[in-house]
Amino acid sequence: MTRRQIALAALGAAMIALLVGAAGAHQARIAAAREALVISEAVDPRELLVGHYARLALQPATADPDVPRPAGLSSGSAVFARLAPAGAPGAWRVKALTATPQTESPEELSVAVTIQFVDDDGRVSFRWGPDRIYLDQTEAEAVQEAARRAFDAAPDAPARVKAILAVEADGTTLVKGVEIDGKRVETRW
Repeated sequence: MTRRQIALAALGAAMIALLVGAAGAHQARIAAAREALVISEAVDPRELLVGHYARLALQPATADPDVPRPAGLSSGSAVFARLAPAGAPGAWRVKALTATPQTESPEELSVAVTIQFVDDDGRVSFRWGPDRIYLDQTEAEAVQEAARRAFDAAPDAPARVKAILAVEADGTTLVKGVEIDGKRVETRW
């Protein structure tokens, strides 16, 4: 083997080690974080899949005008949504928008969100950090089909697709998997 071949082989091995290390660190973060089930509203099925990922529309995505919030919110502001359980599994309601992660009870979540806009009535629209889950083709197609059925279902029908999130102490959310009609599908990387 020439020096060049040895150098290329060493570089390739280092790149593989880096990727394996990054995947391991990601899995360690997920394992150490608090698990939360969050309803994912149906997304127009024509845009649901690109490659092997499914889009997630995590709920809630708005805060009513009477919800406490920091002054000066505008599009692009990074804040934390303090969430409390709202009945059905995976259903949450916004208790407050805060500048730092805060919870008042063990049942609450505090998640990092980005403000999309504040309308004239004071209603705040926001986006959660994760918006997709990467799956193999068969699993991604199952999520697509469940979302399509949910998209066609009555508005008061129970949520069929829920995201399984790992919520870290600093409010960062990572996607751990999805639950489709009660069946869990977790990411493997």
